[in-house]
Amino acid sequence: MASTISNSGTVLLLASVLLIPPFAWWVVSQKIRYGAGKHWVIAHAAGFVSGLIAIIFAFVPAAIYEASPIVGIGVLVAIGYWMVKLYRSVCDLRVKSEPPQEPSTPNEKIPSPHKQKADLESEINSLRRIASSKTHCLANIEFDYLDGKGNHSHRRVEVQSIDDEYFEGFCHKAKDERTFVIGRVRGDILDCETGELLSPRQWARAARKNPQNGGVVINRGWKSSDDEIEDKPESIEILFTGFSKERRAELEEQAELFDMVVRKNVTKNLTHLCAGTNAGPAKVAQAQANGVTIIDESEFVKLLGK
Repeated sequence: MASTISNSGTVLLLASVLLIPPFAWWVVSQKIRYGAGKHWVIAHAAGFVSGLIAIIFAFVPAAIYEASPIVGIGVLVAIGYWMVKLYRSVCDLRVKSEPPQEPSTPNEKIPSPHKQKADLESEINSLRRIASSKTHCLANIEFDYLDGKGNHSHRRVEVQSIDDEYFEGFCHKAKDERTFVIGRVRGDILDCETGELLSPRQWARAARKNPQNGGVVINRGWKSSDDEIEDKPESIEILFTGFSKERRAELEEQAELFDMVVRKNVTKNLTHLCAGTNAGPAKVAQAQANGVTIIDESEFVKLLGK
């Protein structure tokens, strides 16, 4: 009977040696490989050592103390139980230490600090624009502009005030209040509310008559970030000669719309002489002697900014 138990214990011991140490090897190697990110050689070396220790602890009691193989089986079962506990504890630790997953939808993403700052500035500018528009808005216009540095740009401005040479308002491109020189507007101005196209001088003349206009107070030492404000330019005095009576009247009317001073003769302060095909040589020579700029009709149109 004792021999039968001994033989059965030996069989169980051998079976346990074949099963539990490889299991210990697998547990340790997997945890080291996936949990700590180690190289697979190191992982399996550690697993091999764990399995070898399990075998040694199973055979030592039977070899040294001549104990029953059941003792070795008990040791191996205990080692297997410890490996299972180790595996579960490492799994729990890995779940707790995993970083939070990215939100599944784009709307749930946390914005970066730079984006938050940009959104805040945009909201502040929008509130400022709304407050200004509620106070008074003379017109909502679009135009092409040439700044003091020679840069061309397209602007949309909610005009708040205007004087003889300047107008100011909220610029959508700059997202802030800006002051513009009327003479630097290129081409016609589009009134976004009415859809009407007007020359800069025509629009300015009408805008100045608006009862809500309070004028523009400009500090001559101040310059905006992208619109250089210069001193008020001198008035242009112009003389038209060499045109038919009807054409000369049309040109003089256009000049007056742009606040130019129209002269009938060469004067001391004359700045430009627009010569037609029938211009008299004597008048042209007199103007040149006084330092007057001689232009033709096409150059006059460019002077108007059209």
